[in-house]
Amino acid sequence: MGIETVGTGIGKRIGTGNGAGMTYYKVYGTDQILPDRLHPRPKTRLVRWLLDPGQGVSNAERIALIQDIDITVPGIFLSGVAMTMMATVCLFQAPGWYFDVITLASTVLNLFRTLLVFGLARGWLKHARAVTDVHVLATLVWAGVLGAMTGGMEASNATAMQVIGGMTSLGFQGLLCARNYPAPRFAMAIVLLINVPCLMGCVLAADHWLIMAVALGLPWMASSLATVKRFQTLSLQSYVARFASLEKARRDPLTAALNRLGLAQVCEDSNLPEHLTMFCLDLDGFKKVNDTLGHPAGDLLLRLVTDRIRGCIRQGDALARCGGDEFVIVAPEMGPAEAEVLAARLIEEVAHDPYTLDGGAVARIGVSVGFGCRPLDARAMDELGARADEALYAAKRDGKGVWRRARGREVA
Repeated sequence: MGIETVGTGIGKRIGTGNGAGMTYYKVYGTDQILPDRLHPRPKTRLVRWLLDPGQGVSNAERIALIQDIDITVPGIFLSGVAMTMMATVCLFQAPGWYFDVITLASTVLNLFRTLLVFGLARGWLKHARAVTDVHVLATLVWAGVLGAMTGGMEASNATAMQVIGGMTSLGFQGLLCARNYPAPRFAMAIVLLINVPCLMGCVLAADHWLIMAVALGLPWMASSLATVKRFQTLSLQSYVARFASLEKARRDPLTAALNRLGLAQVCEDSNLPEHLTMFCLDLDGFKKVNDTLGHPAGDLLLRLVTDRIRGCIRQGDALARCGGDEFVIVAPEMGPAEAEVLAARLIEEVAHDPYTLDGGAVARIGVSVGFGCRPLDARAMDELGARADEALYAAKRDGKGVWRRARGREVA
C-alpha cells in the first residue's frame, strides 16, 4: 500500500490548517484512493458514525485508519466460500424454506461483495466515494444473514449443524475483529449481528445445556471489543510517530514554514487546481541586519517576518522558506486581480512596523515580490516558478519594495 503520511498541501481541503498550509492526508500519495482501500470520506451519516474511530484523533489519523480496513479479495472471497459450505450443510441437514431463503441471500451477497472488492483491487472504483457506504452496508446485511444462519443451526436438533454453527460464529468473530479494528464501532456491529442470533438459537435449542453458550458468549464479545481497541491504539501510536517524523522532515526548523522538500511535494500534488498563483519573496535589507546584529538577531527577525506573512495569506495557501531570506507562496484558486492585492498587502505588512529584537534593537526591512499565475503565465509548476522568480528579480531591479508579475517570458 505504500507509506501513509500527513502533509501540508493545497488540494482538497479535508483537514485543519493555518496560513502555513492546509494539513490533510495527501502529499506522499495517500489522498489518491489506493486499490484495496475504502474512500476515507463516507457519504451517509450512519456509515460515518460506524467508521469513526470513537476517540479524539486528527483528521489525518482518521483517514489513515479508515483506509487500513482490510477488504482484500482473498479475505472476502474465502469468507464467502465458508458461508456457502455452511449453507450446503444446512440444506442437507434441515431442508426447508428458512435455509432456502438464507442460502439465496448469502449467495447474492457473497457474489456482490466479491465483485465490489475486485473492482477496488483493479482500481475501477477507487474514486467512487459511495463504494465505502455500499461496502459497509452490504457487510452489515451479510453479517445479519450469517447470524440468522448460525442462529438457525443452533436452534436445530442436528448436532453437526450446532457444532459447525458455533465454530463458525467464534471463528468469524476473531477474523472480523482483526480485519476491522481501525473502526471499533463497525467491527462490533458485525460481531453483534453474527453472535446475538447465534446465542438466541442456543436459548431456543432443545438441548438446554446450550444456554451455557450465552454465559460464555458475552465475555467473548467483551474481550473482542478490548482486542479491537488495543489494536487501534497501537496503530494510532504508529501513525502519530510516523506523521511527526515525516512532517519534521519537510519543515524549516527555524520558521516552521515548509522547506524545499515540502514545497516540492506541494508542487507535485496531482490535486492542485488549474488556477493558482505562485509568489516569490525576497527580503530587502535583511543581510545588513544579519551582519550588523548577528545571526541570532537575524533568526528572530526571520521568525517575526514569517508570522507577518502568515497573517496575510489564506488558510490553505502553502508558505515555504527556501533558504536565507527567500520565501515562496503557492495560493490555489487565485487569479491575477487577487494576486495583485495580496502582493501589495505583503509589501505593506512586512515593512509597515519596525521589528523589535533581543536587547531592544530595532530593525526595519522590506520585501520585494514577484508572482506568476497559472495557466495564464505558465502551465507547468516548474515553469511557473521560473517565471515568478524572474518577476522577483525585476522587482529588485526596479527599486525593491515593489511587486512585479510574470507573463510568459515577459514581466509586467
